[in-house]
Amino acid sequence: MHDPTQSSESNPDKQTSTDNKTLDEALEIISQSLLKGKRVNPPDHLASNEVLVKLLDYISEMQQNISDIRCGNLSANVSLKGFTGGMLKAVQSNLRHFIWKSDRVSSGEFSQQIDFMGELSESFNAMVNDLRQARGMLEEQKSSLVQLSEDLLREISARIAAEKGLRREEERQRELALTDALTGTLNRRGFMQSIRKEVSRMCRSKASVCLALLDLDYFKEVNDTHGHQAGDEALCAVARVLLENLRDYDTVGRYGGDEFIILLPETTLEDAYSILERICRKVDDEKIPKGCSVHVKISGGVTLIDTEEDCDAAIDEAVNLADKAMYASKRNGRNQITMYRPDLVEEQSAVNH
Repeated sequence: MHDPTQSSESNPDKQTSTDNKTLDEALEIISQSLLKGKRVNPPDHLASNEVLVKLLDYISEMQQNISDIRCGNLSANVSLKGFTGGMLKAVQSNLRHFIWKSDRVSSGEFSQQIDFMGELSESFNAMVNDLRQARGMLEEQKSSLVQLSEDLLREISARIAAEKGLRREEERQRELALTDALTGTLNRRGFMQSIRKEVSRMCRSKASVCLALLDLDYFKEVNDTHGHQAGDEALCAVARVLLENLRDYDTVGRYGGDEFIILLPETTLEDAYSILERICRKVDDEKIPKGCSVHVKISGGVTLIDTEEDCDAAIDEAVNLADKAMYASKRNGRNQITMYRPDLVEEQSAVNH
């Protein structure tokens, strides 16, 4: 008959069953710690099991080290011993080395390679090779772009210079088209274009403006006696006297043949007469052309421009009146200036009849 007070030590089967149950509980705790990723504390009856406690501590520390590596904390201390600790330290060291290599690549050192990390090394090395080739292509493209930029700058500079030269030439041609080639004064077209703006301004301001016509006396005799070269010299000399003795804002042009036309802005008729008389005496004193037996003189007529009329009509009328005054100077003995007055028309009509 079985004795209920008999100890478990005297019952091997019961002891084995207890040990198996304890082992199962320990394995379950270890399994839960691994699956949950955090430490599961053993029940009180297993808390004194040093092997189980040490194993759980080892698992907990290993999980913390793995978590640090997973989060990128590669400076955390790995205190585990044995194979697992060595493996974690190797992974940590390799990752730090990978980061260092990556930093060198990011700074432009595309010669970096990794040779001991398997597929990761292959991928890293392939990436670095691709970056090195890409940089080579970019440098070639940069060199080509720099050369292209320099070529474009040279082309732009050449075009700008050509355009400036063209504008200068156009301006020169425009000036030539409006300038008398012999005397350097404005030609008839240039004079008319120039004074339209000035007369229009005078008309708006109601300022006094005068127009004069000058004709060279004895010019035909100079040509017939001394030749056309002497005649050209006479025209140039008279033009020089005009330009030197007129004011900066006066305008002078060769009206045609041996006639010159002058605009005198902001000038009364009497002041214009005084200016032209002084020029007339200057030409007479210079004995133009020099060294010839026949010398030219000038006869001229001057009139006010009617600023109450239309600009073009006022200019045309002034030219007509100055011409009448100039021919009055011719009739009265030449080498003089005449101011236009209405009775000159009656005098000219009487002479014509």
